[in-house]
Amino acid sequence: MSDEIDAVRYAGKWRLHFEKKADHNKAEALICFTAVVACTLVAPVFVMLGEGFWLSKLAPSLLSLLAAGMTTWLQLRKPQQLWALYRTCQRRIEDLQAAHSFGFAGFERAADRDRLLAKRVAEIVMFSHEQWVPLVPSPENIGALTESRLRRAPDAEDGNA
Repeated sequence: MSDEIDAVRYAGKWRLHFEKKADHNKAEALICFTAVVACTLVAPVFVMLGEGFWLSKLAPSLLSLLAAGMTTWLQLRKPQQLWALYRTCQRRIEDLQAAHSFGFAGFERAADRDRLLAKRVAEIVMFSHEQWVPLVPSPENIGALTESRLRRAPDAEDGNA
């Protein structure tokens, strides 16, 4: 009986872990995306209607800077992909918990149900790590992002500046 409690607690612990991470990344992705959209929509209004240095120059510049920073953050940190990854892992563990509780999807045999639950949860944890590693920003990612932005910048000599 203690093995069952341990396996169930183990699954519950990881489900809660993934749920918290998914919630955090969801909030981060939505806040950053909303800020980028709002800043890029409002900045031209300040340029057009603003009078004086503070409203016509500084405010739109700061809004554009904030939008660029948040866009870079979204591209490097990838909270929307992390949100999807962690929510998927959470749902898979919930599915395993239901299968374990009600005895379906490989959990029909009572003798090894708990070990099977723990094993499958551990596989999900390892899967999440394997999917997470490529999403971690690296110097190569940062360098490639900087280079692509420089290549897209208009060339002053072409008269496109």
